[in-house]
Amino acid sequence: MSNTLLFEKLDQLVDDCAGARGDWDDVLQRALALEPPAPPRPRRVRSRRALVWAVAVSSLVVILFATPAFGLLRDWIGRKDVPFTGKTAPLVVKRDFADLSLGMQEGLFPQAIASQTRKVGVFRASGKNYVLYVAPIRKGGFCAMFSDLSRFLGCLETRPIAKDYPNSHGAVNPYLLKVSVGQWDVSGLVFAKDAASLSVEYQDGSSEQIPFVYVSKPIDAGFFLHGFRQGVAAVSVRDSRGKLIARWTSDYSPPAPEALSVTPRYLRSPPPLPTKPTPPLQRDRANGVSAVAGKNGFVIFDLSGASEKVRALLAEGASTDCFAFTPYHEESPAGAGGGFNQLRPRVVQVYQGLATPFDGCTIRGRYGHRWPDRLHSHDAVEIAFTARAKTYFADHAAARDLALFAGSNRMRQIRRLSGEALETAISRKYGAAITHLPSSVSPLPPGRIGYFDHAYGATFFAGEPTFFEYSTTGRRFYVTINKGKIASENVRELTLLR
Repeated sequence: MSNTLLFEKLDQLVDDCAGARGDWDDVLQRALALEPPAPPRPRRVRSRRALVWAVAVSSLVVILFATPAFGLLRDWIGRKDVPFTGKTAPLVVKRDFADLSLGMQEGLFPQAIASQTRKVGVFRASGKNYVLYVAPIRKGGFCAMFSDLSRFLGCLETRPIAKDYPNSHGAVNPYLLKVSVGQWDVSGLVFAKDAASLSVEYQDGSSEQIPFVYVSKPIDAGFFLHGFRQGVAAVSVRDSRGKLIARWTSDYSPPAPEALSVTPRYLRSPPPLPTKPTPPLQRDRANGVSAVAGKNGFVIFDLSGASEKVRALLAEGASTDCFAFTPYHEESPAGAGGGFNQLRPRVVQVYQGLATPFDGCTIRGRYGHRWPDRLHSHDAVEIAFTARAKTYFADHAAARDLALFAGSNRMRQIRRLSGEALETAISRKYGAAITHLPSSVSPLPPGRIGYFDHAYGATFFAGEPTFFEYSTTGRRFYVTINKGKIASENVRELTLLR
């Protein structure tokens, strides 16, 4: 078919538009103004992706809550799990735990295992950091204290047993939560293993979630310390689902002793005290006073033969102490004390919580010590059962004498001086009682104080006067002053120098 014939056939099918009216340019403009149609959306693909993500997130949540990985999440919401395998405590802290039993009656003292004391956390309260130390005790349980000894959390022999014990004040399971409210902070213990969050409610109706650490076995308990500036009304513990499992309120009254599931030590009847010393016995005598000490800590002091000087010193009452060199007390021994209000021919004391045999015992009057001391810093009666006690008495007297001098009111007034000014002031105030040493190695008789005011080795610095005193054992004690304050010394362990 030719092109002419084709167009003739098409003209027969289409009406003649030669006389029709229209604007083709307008049609083109309208057509160009239209947006091209959007391509069809892959709805099925995106729906599949959303489903995959939902399943993944759900699985992750299930894994976190059903496995130990939930411990990571609990760290974010306030709980931190701490293994009891952390950094060991410093020697001075271990000694504090060992001393918890000193002076306590047998059967009541906690018997903390000081060698296993661990650092388990650091808390900040009232602008200060407090390190928490915990030690297990031999019969189970633990003792806990912060670096500031005034914040002692106590010792527990056994874990409290969970009981459903609500009362009218809103307390729930008080056995699982121990709270102590100070002037500016709240601290305590948590015994609920499933504890996940801890919150404090205040008297103005506000509340906040606070952090706590949960220490693994053998401690198996949680600890907290938090500062605040308003009154505490309640402390609540919740599990991972938000369920309340323990709550303490400020107006909560503890249950009667018979309601307790485990009778605490302080409610138990202590064992009877011994009535006489048991062998092997220790005996010694000093200044007319004799002493007999038994293995059970029972000591008899016979003052019937005391000298007139000793009687005068003890006439208004005295303190009696016995001591022993024990672990953590190799330098300054561990001791326990008693006393009497008036002089008697025979004084009996029972020292509990102290290792026997003793190294020595002392009796000192209530007259105090000042420099220069009337007994040259010795106690009225010093009874040495061992040679080590004799050495201790000599060193303790020398260290105490130097500490009394350095801390005396007259000495405090001239501490800031050095050089010729210091020498002039000491000469005017003390005369020949204090010796100016030409060098740090100059000889000095025992019991006499000397000072040297120049550079001394790598320890002391120029312009820092250093005061010395020798014990009769040959041991040298020193106190170095810098700008009026004690810069270094070696007497603190044997004294209460400040």
